[in-house]
Amino acid sequence: MKKVKNILIILLVNIVSLSLLSGIVYGLIKPGDYFPEMHFDLFKNKETQKYLNLKGNREIDLSEIEADLLIVELLSVYCVSCMAQTSFDRELFSMIESNEITSGKVKMIGIGVGNNQAEVNKFIKKYNLPYPVFIDPRFSKYDQIGKIRTPFKIFLKRIEKKFLVVKTELGVNKEVKETFERITKLLKEEYHDGKEIEVASIKEKSIGRGVVDNLLKEWLLRIGDTSQVKELFEDAGRTVYQIGSKEVIFAVLINRVSVCDVCKDVQFIYMIDNAGKVLDLLPIQLSKVYNRPFAQDDMAKVKAALISRNVNKDIGYDSKIDAVTSATITTGLVYDSINKGSTIYDLLKEKGFIQ
Repeated sequence: MKKVKNILIILLVNIVSLSLLSGIVYGLIKPGDYFPEMHFDLFKNKETQKYLNLKGNREIDLSEIEADLLIVELLSVYCVSCMAQTSFDRELFSMIESNEITSGKVKMIGIGVGNNQAEVNKFIKKYNLPYPVFIDPRFSKYDQIGKIRTPFKIFLKRIEKKFLVVKTELGVNKEVKETFERITKLLKEEYHDGKEIEVASIKEKSIGRGVVDNLLKEWLLRIGDTSQVKELFEDAGRTVYQIGSKEVIFAVLINRVSVCDVCKDVQFIYMIDNAGKVLDLLPIQLSKVYNRPFAQDDMAKVKAALISRNVNKDIGYDSKIDAVTSATITTGLVYDSINKGSTIYDLLKEKGFIQ
């Protein structure tokens, strides 16, 4: 690789308002980072295999994609802004493929956050998406990238066998020509380690301790207990409390940024006993379409499905059956949070709170 001068990479995050980033963002990937190792299932789709120049019904590593510049779009098939972004993506894809400078050198792929294959296939067909969209039904790839709203574009430049993040964009982008011009510039520029990076600040919006204490004390009163709430520890944005004097009960505060860029964050508390059984769920902020709060019937449906389940056993999620009407994204994040409860349980045992 040629020796080049230090390049200033500016993190360009298209923020419509600070509310788009309300919530906690952990380790959000940024320019200057190498894209994490990531694997996808390459199904027997001839168009996808031809476009990516890959063969076989197998698991592939992202680094296998032959591209000088790779554009990765995080999306959710239930995100209104992601739907609106598809016309931009179709036009951008067409410009890339029809230009001799970019054709074959720039590739586009999508990652359906919290979506299964049937949901993604329907989305691709409905909006005539010309590039492949891989699935991430358990939010594992989303977690690697760093819990951000969608649509979120990541521009990756190949550096030998790895991809380096050189630009990111959050939200709907309507400037196709300007984006294409930036792509051609990114192709020409050379990148190397030791860059100076300017990072936009990302603020966390926390939930007040008083809110949590009041909710938990009200719940304890309903079961005939008046013990105090004791905070134990935090882990990956989750705060764990010990409550109850008659029996050992643990409460886990969840505060997650929503996948959709116009949706409110997902905030709730769930309680487990010392065996990991879910005892109850307390909503703080759970929203449906147009950010309307969950109704009593909505919460009853979620509780009926999750109470008495054990966080140490996988809880499947089928959006057709389990999702609250007009709240597929929120419901999926609630289920995913409970599914990740096994890591909290392990920590409780490791720290000696559960014998």
